[in-house]
Amino acid sequence: MSAKNLARIFLIVFIPVGLFVSTRSLTHAPASNAAWGMALAWAALQALFIWLAVRRHPGRPANRWFWWAGLIAGMAGGIAIPSNGAISSLQSAFDWPEWVAALLTPSAEETAKGLAVLFVAIGCVKVRRPIEATVLGIVVGGGFSIMENISYITQTALQSLTSDVDGALTGYLGRALACPFSHSMYAGILAWGIGCFISRTDKDLGWRVRKLVTWFALGYAVHAAYNALPAFVASFNPDAQGLALVGATALQWILVIWLYIRSRKIGRRQEPVGTLAG
Repeated sequence: MSAKNLARIFLIVFIPVGLFVSTRSLTHAPASNAAWGMALAWAALQALFIWLAVRRHPGRPANRWFWWAGLIAGMAGGIAIPSNGAISSLQSAFDWPEWVAALLTPSAEETAKGLAVLFVAIGCVKVRRPIEATVLGIVVGGGFSIMENISYITQTALQSLTSDVDGALTGYLGRALACPFSHSMYAGILAWGIGCFISRTDKDLGWRVRKLVTWFALGYAVHAAYNALPAFVASFNPDAQGLALVGATALQWILVIWLYIRSRKIGRRQEPVGTLAG
């Protein structure tokens, strides 16, 4: 069986199962219609911003359907969202420090996004250059973030002491300040390694595997560092946790903007190379 057909079989299974599990976990929340409406409005706005960011990106894949394929696969990656609850349970059971659990929470999320990028790139989109996989990763990360933010906004609506609308607006503010494009950044970083693995057939298999593992580890590390830094600082100085969170968030915004600009520069100059997916 070819790599393309195997990837398509994976997507045929992964996307329906992922969407079912993630939406089922979301719909179990007893949120009001107003909260759901505002959460879905945020999701639509976020999808629009992702589309605007990639629709004329010089490194985008040639296949015009890559945005839809990446977004849906990323939303199916929401299957990993409930894993955070399992990690919290392990933290309680083994009395781990909060920062240790924070280091582990990206594990299922980045794995789900990485698999989504890999199999969409092989099965649906002809990736000719590593940067094209990165642009696909931006979209996949955006799809995942949409599912995560729906959950966050409905929860803040439920926790509001005044009204669901006020709570949802609080969720809007929290998501906006925390950088709603962070998952696109993490997925974009690891996707560069996937792009090297798929497209750089001029290199030997060992080189391509090393790139795949190294860039996945880097995307994971950036995500884990952002999650764990405030809790790690608080373990030494609880009063400094807020400052650490502000600093980590500011750094994340800087990285998102710089890496996006950098990706456009690479997209304009990089020549196509061989492809495993074709």
